[in-house]
Amino acid sequence: MRRWRCAAAALLFLLLASAVTALQTFVREPSDQYVRLGQTVVLPCQVANSVGQVQWTRDEFGLGIIRDLPAYPRYQMIGDDQEGIFSLEVQRVKLEDDAVFQCQVGAAAGVPGIRSRNARLTVLVPPEPPMILQGEQMATTAGLNVRLQCRSTGGKPPAEIEWYNGDRELIENRSETSVSILPDGKLSEVLSTLSLEVGARHHGANITCRAHNSALSAPQTAAIQLAVRFAPQVQLSGDTTAVLERRDVTLNCEATANPSQVTYQWFVNEEPQVGHTGSQLTLRAVGRDLNNATVRCRAANEVGAASDSKRITVLYAPRFRQEPQDVAADAGHEVSLSCDVDSNPEPRVTWVKRDCQSCQRRVGVGRRLRLRATRESVGRYECRAEVEGFPEVSRQLMLFVRAQPEVTAHSTQHGVEGETVRVECVGASVPPPQVTWYFQQTPVPLDADRYQVIEQPEVGGLRSLLVIHRATDSDFGLYNCTFTNAYGSDSAAIILQRQRALPLLIILIIVIGGIVVLTAVILVVIMCQRHHRRAKEKPTAEEVARDKLGRDSEPNSSGSDLKVEIRTTSSGSGHVITDRWDGAHEPPPSHVRMAGVGEEAPADNGFPPFVKEAPSPVTSGGGVAAYPCYDQHGYVRPPSGGLRAFYTSSPSTPAEYAPTTSALSDYGRYGGYGEYGAAAGQYVVDSQLKPGTLATHV
Repeated sequence: MRRWRCAAAALLFLLLASAVTALQTFVREPSDQYVRLGQTVVLPCQVANSVGQVQWTRDEFGLGIIRDLPAYPRYQMIGDDQEGIFSLEVQRVKLEDDAVFQCQVGAAAGVPGIRSRNARLTVLVPPEPPMILQGEQMATTAGLNVRLQCRSTGGKPPAEIEWYNGDRELIENRSETSVSILPDGKLSEVLSTLSLEVGARHHGANITCRAHNSALSAPQTAAIQLAVRFAPQVQLSGDTTAVLERRDVTLNCEATANPSQVTYQWFVNEEPQVGHTGSQLTLRAVGRDLNNATVRCRAANEVGAASDSKRITVLYAPRFRQEPQDVAADAGHEVSLSCDVDSNPEPRVTWVKRDCQSCQRRVGVGRRLRLRATRESVGRYECRAEVEGFPEVSRQLMLFVRAQPEVTAHSTQHGVEGETVRVECVGASVPPPQVTWYFQQTPVPLDADRYQVIEQPEVGGLRSLLVIHRATDSDFGLYNCTFTNAYGSDSAAIILQRQRALPLLIILIIVIGGIVVLTAVILVVIMCQRHHRRAKEKPTAEEVARDKLGRDSEPNSSGSDLKVEIRTTSSGSGHVITDRWDGAHEPPPSHVRMAGVGEEAPADNGFPPFVKEAPSPVTSGGGVAAYPCYDQHGYVRPPSGGLRAFYTSSPSTPAEYAPTTSALSDYGRYGGYGEYGAAAGQYVVDSQLKPGTLATHV
């Protein structure tokens, strides 16, 4: 039991010892502060486990340990000892209070003393009202540089000075400022110098100096009024915005000045216009060389001079400032085509791509055409500039694409042993490539006696032929053609296979046999057509019976019942046109006379002695015969597939009334006959009777 009591007493003693020897520390320390002159400020300080005496120092000089600080009536330490608060209060701050303060706690038995961090107390002092050294008024002349000086004294921190034209227009980047420290070492003096080029607008204006620092709630000001004599103020007028070429332009120059005696001088593109001294200028017949020209009027008095200018806009046809140039670009890159056209008004520029001489397609508008360079975009482009009221102008240029070659070839090619063999591959390449041939992965030796490479340039590429003279068995196998340019390379593999030569005799037999077969087919077609034509010309049984009945009914059939067969042979064609007239039709007119043997047929427009009905061009049945169409030169226009029905007879039209092929071909050879009479509605055949072609049937 006694042992436990001794242990508890020892523990209690240790706790008391630790409480006595606990270190004193700052709970809150002072920091830098800004305070205006005359205000009150508090610098905080709170200590935990305080056992030593607390005091404040100013610029490392102790102020005392009594809270009231009797040596410094405006200073006191405020707070509570129990809570360890020893804050320093400074009332009615003066410039002398602008110093460095520190809170310190003295040492005690077994406990060291401590110090807070330094706290800078900055006292803000407003400057005295600024003053302009040149006074309140100043006479000057426009165009001169005026130096104005404004001084601000006694501020802390130094005052910032700004210059204003009037009350609101800030004058920037025209002043120089110098700062000097007063003898007390804390206050400053600021001098600002303004360099100002005065003009007419400054006449009667107040130039204001404003001084301000952080101790002021509003800036302090001082002003000076300027009395300015100024040169003329010039305004140039006249319609110069739309002048047609070769028209006159008149401009007027209006000037106000003090004094008002003014002289005038005119300039065109800064060249004096001799003899023009009045307030008006007329330019006669302006040309395109004066487009965008500057016309300037200068008015001067004894004070100085001033100018005003205008640009003349001349309307004229479009023209190229610089001729368009061909463009080459890398594949996949964006390229810009330029059409630098000068005109007034601005031209409407259109780009077209000319894929051939007569075909074109629109691809863009504007002075610049931006494209992505690809193999599809290469070609010829044309830019066209158009201005309303003027002729259109255009230029052409080419777009080329630089890229890695692309090689194509037939994977299998053939040759005959012992003969000349050609192996071919084609490559698209810009710029032109270098071609290398390999056989079985070994470069082909270019020997003019055995091997030869022929290169044929093509649009955007090259065709390469490897020629092998007197090919042997060892020349057949795997070949490779490689195209290389600055952008890369590409290749194609080709297998050259052996092909047997076809004997000449077999070739001749095949050719002759084909000719014979073709000739036989043509003869069969011709014979079938002739047989078909003869079958159409043969009279039907009904016609024969009707003809016989007519002969039996006439008393003298030998003299009155005649069947006339007229055969007209087209000279040069060999075809015969046959037409018949028998008793089934109307009898011939009385004035028709038949030609005898050795006589010519009378030129009677009534022949042949019958009238046929005019066929209509087209019917719903689609079977009515029509007559050949003619072109503008009088030649028969060959029938198309859809018009062939117009050139053949239909089931509803007798075969002898349908014009034959020979008749159609003869229509274009005769001027008066052989055509369908639209007015009379007749079909007329102009023919001649040969001797022996008139037959009488009994």
